[in-house]
Amino acid sequence: GVQTCALPIFKTWVDASITITPSDTAEVGGTLTFIVTVRKDLGDGNGLIPASGVDVTGAITNVFGATATITGGTCTTTVTDAAGQCTITVSSPTTGRTPGNASATILVGGVSIARDTDPDTATPQGPCTPNCGPAIKTWVDANITIGPDAVNPVGSPHTFTVTVKQDAGDGNGLQVVSGATITPTLSNSGGATATITGGTCISGTTNASGQCTIIVNSPTPGTATVDVSVTLTINGYEGSAQVTRATNGNSGPGGSDGAQKSWVNARISIESDATNEVNHPHTFTVTVEADNGSGFAPVSGVTVTPAITNSLGATSTITGGTCTTTVTDAAGQCTIVINSPTTGKTVANASATVTVNEVDITVSTAGDGGTGPATKTWVNAGIIIIPSD
Repeated sequence: GVQTCALPIFKTWVDASITITPSDTAEVGGTLTFIVTVRKDLGDGNGLIPASGVDVTGAITNVFGATATITGGTCTTTVTDAAGQCTITVSSPTTGRTPGNASATILVGGVSIARDTDPDTATPQGPCTPNCGPAIKTWVDANITIGPDAVNPVGSPHTFTVTVKQDAGDGNGLQVVSGATITPTLSNSGGATATITGGTCISGTTNASGQCTIIVNSPTPGTATVDVSVTLTINGYEGSAQVTRATNGNSGPGGSDGAQKSWVNARISIESDATNEVNHPHTFTVTVEADNGSGFAPVSGVTVTPAITNSLGATSTITGGTCTTTVTDAAGQCTIVINSPTTGKTVANASATVTVNEVDITVSTAGDGGTGPATKTWVNAGIIIIPSD
């Protein structure tokens, strides 16, 4: 008889996978991109190969305060390219983390295979080593502050404190940053000639409290504005981002503008020296002025304290004047009247406490803030005729 032989029947096993990468980190407000890759295995021994023309659905969730949204990418407008890939771009104005997932249904040898990177679904991801599961974007931020503002007499040093904090997007919020290098800048106005004279920001970095100091001083009235900046490398869930913060630019959430130190000055003068006959009263004029950075100007309403010292036989006393009864007038002036019945010298001084921009400055003609004392010399003469005989 005739024998017949049956041909073997082949069964083909196919597979597919979907991955999403990378996990990385960016400053808030920046844009990050997920890359979705779809592959298929036709069961022909060539393994996984790119699957083009696949419609991909992207999905994101936000944790730790992130508020990211999908802002674009080819996954939202078209299908996978020849490399089996499409993109999803995201951005968040706030710190936190944004896990991204992707899903697709891939037609492989006439078989529809559903794949999803989200481990919470019942749909498998397919062969994905080493990039299994979602990719995670981390959004980071930082701030810098400097203070406090102050007003002081000229020649008084002032210390500003700089504080640096960062938010690594891990849900812990802003945390102090030690070891940060601070760059200060100083600008003068209104006549100030301030310089940076010291501080730990100049000689080192921020301490365990995220702080360092800047000391400034000016010998002249006016205002100095001090700005500071810092560049930080902030590590996220994976990867890192460089973030620059400055008080004269983007100081970050809770950051500050530059700090200001104003120096003020005051002075008192008494005039004028004179020589007079005994028992002839003499009037000294006292003038009080202040400089808040706009130049010296008279100060009204100031109480002046006069003082006199006699020598060489003078017995002068203060006999009157407006300094003893009232305050300085609109010209910043008051008067002191003295008289002596005997010859000699009288040195007159005046002192006052002047309030300039809420700072009290004590000035005296006998010391700081004065032009020196005034001197009155008392003289006499006589005539006799002799003898009586």
